[in-house]
Amino acid sequence: IEIIVGVVVRGNGLGHGFGFPTANIEPQSEVTSANGVYVAEVEFDGIRYGAVVNIGHSPSVVSLGKRRVEAHILDFKGDIYGRRVELRLLKFLRPEKKFSSREELVAQITADRDVAQQLYTTQPVRKL
Repeated sequence: IEIIVGVVVRGNGLGHGFGFPTANIEPQSEVTSANGVYVAEVEFDGIRYGAVVNIGHSPSVVSLGKRRVEAHILDFKGDIYGRRVELRLLKFLRPEKKFSSREELVAQITADRDVAQQLYTTQPVRKL
């Protein structure tokens, strides 16, 4: 399990437009995990939330040209730009993939979110 520590920075806003706002995390050290989608846990302000995370180049959308870490935090609405977060990757779901349409991408994000929600709520929360 890799732990990624970083600051939430502004992305291109596309996740929000798809109905899945993401926290774009600028890691403070190199991310060694493979590109793909993960179930994760994100912590800030002493509170832990489940998340579905994409690590990679987001090939289905306009890429910023660099590897990115984006977390859709489950059951969270709020502004955490500029905040330091700790992200724990818990389970690899699938490799990163390029989708042929926006609808196909949104359907897959929905499915990934549903799996993450199910897995996170059935896993015991580990104490620090």
